[in-house]
Amino acid sequence: GRPSKRLKVCINGRTVYLQSIRKQSIISALPLAQSQLSVPNATRDGPSSQSEFSQDPTSEIREDCDWEALNPNSEPDVLAAFMHFFKDGRGRCAECSQDANVYCPQCADYFCSVCVDTRHLGLVHTILKDGTPLNQAVTLACGCSDEAVFGDVQIVDAYGGYHTACLKSCTLQHYRSFLVSRGFFPAAPTSATFISCELLLNLDSIMINGITSLDKACATIQNRRLAFGQHPQRDLYYDLKRYNTIGYFRQFMSSIVKFPTSCAMCTTGDLGPILHGDALMGWKHRASVAPGLASVPIGDLPFPFAHVDVASENIAPASGACPNWTAGETSRITTSSRKLDVTGFFIVACRHGFIWACSDVRTPGEQLVYPVKLLKAAVQRIGVPEEAVTFVYDVACKLGNKVTSKLAVPVFHAYGHESKCRLNNSIRVVSGTGITDGEICERIFSFLRPFGRILKEMRIDRRTRLVSHIINMYHLRLNPDAWIKSRQKLLEKKDQLVIQHVNEINRLQPRHELSLQQLISLGEKWLCEDAIASALRSGDWLQSMRRMVVEERKVLKELHRTIGIHQYRLLLRKAKKLALEMNQLRSLNGNQYSIATLRDTTSEAYSRLDRHVSRRFPIPVQLLVIEVYILSIRSTEERRRVNAEQSSLMTKTESVCDFPEYFSESSSSFSGVSDSEDE
Repeated sequence: GRPSKRLKVCINGRTVYLQSIRKQSIISALPLAQSQLSVPNATRDGPSSQSEFSQDPTSEIREDCDWEALNPNSEPDVLAAFMHFFKDGRGRCAECSQDANVYCPQCADYFCSVCVDTRHLGLVHTILKDGTPLNQAVTLACGCSDEAVFGDVQIVDAYGGYHTACLKSCTLQHYRSFLVSRGFFPAAPTSATFISCELLLNLDSIMINGITSLDKACATIQNRRLAFGQHPQRDLYYDLKRYNTIGYFRQFMSSIVKFPTSCAMCTTGDLGPILHGDALMGWKHRASVAPGLASVPIGDLPFPFAHVDVASENIAPASGACPNWTAGETSRITTSSRKLDVTGFFIVACRHGFIWACSDVRTPGEQLVYPVKLLKAAVQRIGVPEEAVTFVYDVACKLGNKVTSKLAVPVFHAYGHESKCRLNNSIRVVSGTGITDGEICERIFSFLRPFGRILKEMRIDRRTRLVSHIINMYHLRLNPDAWIKSRQKLLEKKDQLVIQHVNEINRLQPRHELSLQQLISLGEKWLCEDAIASALRSGDWLQSMRRMVVEERKVLKELHRTIGIHQYRLLLRKAKKLALEMNQLRSLNGNQYSIATLRDTTSEAYSRLDRHVSRRFPIPVQLLVIEVYILSIRSTEERRRVNAEQSSLMTKTESVCDFPEYFSESSSSFSGVSDSEDE
């Protein structure tokens, strides 16, 4: 009488699903598999040939078949060679083929005590003798005819090992350029310590790709053989932090590396660029770090930073903006903690993921001065008039006439706005936006957010340069070709979705079979009517009352499910405040309805809010018709924009957006590409 169950088991490397299985059946399954008989009530997804089914007849059938069998004793030859390499430290000399006990990791060879000096003449390598670092005498000469001995210098090799080298150079000024040409970067402008450029590149790669601090990156390099008893000679992190060597190296690197300074796909002729703005409030900075240092430099900031003078201008929200959001309202911002001088990070990026302008947020909240000023800086760098730009912002309705560009609200934030704002400012109803969802800043923040714990305790000048370097490295990972292909795939999905919606509409309304063009015309008409109706509803006090009733119902539902006295008190306070506001609004409008009637959102009191539009089609059909119109129009705009972006990318003659070839289409997880970009 018990229901049958399916158990996934592995029989001789083949997966089968057994029904009505018991523990005793597993033992009987082994001779069944070895005899190559069919398994009753089984569904197979492995190889079908009997030769593959009968391989390895001694394999066991276990209930924990998902665990890997990792046993080094199963490969005794490999285990013996592994122990010989790490424990014995002996082999054949690469030069004379004699017994040798000196190993060079950078040469990946063994050497005897005689050949190690001749082979490593003028080379700075970490040499291991019986597993411990060997102090090897190193002499470096510039090769000039009148060279002289200038003394000893400290050399740090690519593995973090320290060496004392005797330097021979013609002049005191020449030895620095000579060592840099050999691949050793000075730790400071006046330091006698030189560090391998390969080591600095490895540390920078670990910090950026591993999202970790310099301390942990140095420990990663120096402690690689800690399990075998090899401890670092000196603290590499202390030497690099003392002189800010990694920041000094990055400044030299930025002068020769072609970091992108513009996006090749933003210049699309008559189609203006689409820019997005948003703030990452998780990037903070402690004010107690270097308190005497100026928070903002007098000179130029590194790209893509831009100056934002918060003290000179205070931008208030536009009149008639959506009341559902408090962002940008200075009257509701509480006093910021005095321990922080930076509370966030604001960026303006194009829809391709390129960051055109950014700035630290130095106010207690996300004020409107940041999107206004950074939008102007980004437009100036692109070289287009502000009127040609479409600016996507979470609370774009609050900007109003503060900017001259076309405004839009992202699709995911549009549902938080009231219906009047959503039907006029949503990116899905704003013309020229295509099928952009407006959430590219959130995708960029998924890459930037983990760096917040590193940046909080840095000096503000080093922090700014590191943020600029992180953004430049992020720009190198952008792949325009992969982005174009993802948009083409997304257009194919939208075309299929339109066909599905048309079929669904005709199925729900069999008596009125409509063509695609008729549905587009009907959807455009209905969307315009709904926008007018929402404008009429927004001025009615019952619309505000119904919104507060829905919010109160949600708060009361959370109040019954909350755990913890603190959260309970907060929700109770919010519910009492909503009840007070509802009573005040009711008394201001004549008390013509009881509070019990108003708390019922289906009562006749709200009937006049829904009388603006009356149609003979059911609500699901109306929503599908409007969605068909939006998808069809926005897909046509997107197809035109993608073609223009592809042409701009192909005809770009200047290497302003020069992306390396070694970044393939699928090599980066920070490409700004989203195959699932959808509403």
